[in-house]
Amino acid sequence: MYNLLEDEKVNAIINELDTNALKLDKIGFNIFSISRYGSHLENFHSDILAKLLDTKAEHEEGDLFLKTFYHDLQI
Repeated sequence: MYNLLEDEKVNAIINELDTNALKLDKIGFNIFSISRYGSHLENFHSDILAKLLDTKAEHEEGDLFLKTFYHDLQI
């Protein structure tokens, strides 16, 4: 019987899938998956702003958005 686990093409595909899975884990932050309400309700935009201003959120930008937001308020 042919052993698929020893086939170089199959191993290459498996390695590529593993690499892509790791890349997806690093992406993590998806602005469209933030709100549980959907795009038609009022809380949608509030959820997005709250997540962007959260210094410990998945975007991994720390306080960049919070400082920018605060700076723009200082007109």
